[in-house]
Amino acid sequence: PPPAPPKDKPKITATEPTPAEPKPAEPKPAVPKPAEPKPAEPKPAEPAPKPQDQPAGDVDYTKLQYTRPFAGGNLEFPEGVNFAFPREVSRSDGEYQLKRNFLVETAEYVTSRRQYAQVFTLEEPIRLDKIALALYNFGGSGQIWLELSEDNNGDPGQTAVISRKVDTGYLKTPQGYRWVDFDFSSEGIVLSPGKYWFFLNFTGAPIVNWFYSYGKPVGPLDGTRSRDLGRPDWGRIMVYEFNYRVTGKGAER
Repeated sequence: PPPAPPKDKPKITATEPTPAEPKPAEPKPAVPKPAEPKPAEPKPAEPAPKPQDQPAGDVDYTKLQYTRPFAGGNLEFPEGVNFAFPREVSRSDGEYQLKRNFLVETAEYVTSRRQYAQVFTLEEPIRLDKIALALYNFGGSGQIWLELSEDNNGDPGQTAVISRKVDTGYLKTPQGYRWVDFDFSSEGIVLSPGKYWFFLNFTGAPIVNWFYSYGKPVGPLDGTRSRDLGRPDWGRIMVYEFNYRVTGKGAER
């Protein structure tokens, strides 16, 4: 029989590649629309600032109206008691009785080689009229007056104003200690709140005592001072407080 025809050998041949099926185009991501800006919320209105109190130093106290009566000081003392005669005779039911006065005289001789100063404190402004002292005039001749000053770091400052002078020849205190007024009204003085000092000064040779209270009924512990006559500093602090009365007019409220 005739021989079979030879079989083809396998071989590698390059052929045209089969084109790939086209893929659908990927959709482009949508561009986000910019958010519409929201209108800004209105800020709450700020509260109006509260009116602040005017500093005390800025108040013109001379512009105030002063109409209210004012009185202050260390006012309690045995007015009119005659300490020279501690026994008094009184009549009761037709009979005479002898009474003894047990009050003690507490006073300083203030027209000698020492001078005395007293502080007072004001909580409100006043127009000053007078300052009165509890005095007893034993005699002699001369004049007495008060010198008023501001506080200087806890000490009496320089004299700012002087009261009207009192001639001791017309000063009558026959039955013990009495209020003796020293007039400042002609000066038109307005005192703002704060501390002030005054001291008794004199000329001639009057013999005058000034009554005081034990302790400090009204003022601070260092509020009564003394110094040698003619010295500038008030270095000595007294343990008592003189009796005095400040009168004038307070401001309208």
